[in-house]
Amino acid sequence: MEKNVHIKKPTTFSEQVELLKLRNLYIEDAEFAEKMLRRINYYRLSAYMLTLKEDNEFIEGTTFNQLLAIYE
Repeated sequence: MEKNVHIKKPTTFSEQVELLKLRNLYIEDAEFAEKMLRRINYYRLSAYMLTLKEDNEFIEGTTFNQLLAIYE
């Protein structure tokens, strides 16, 4: 019996940055953010995002640099 398996399409680093922006994260330097996502990985970093979000959106004024500081 075959199951319908939904496999999520991978996103580029640029798309990941745009997704974070859409979720209200302030990113001053998109190139730097992409570089950091390449090094750290979005899903590893996502665990550190939890305290900065409400209803899947970042709390007003949250920055990418604040997220990195929590990670580090």
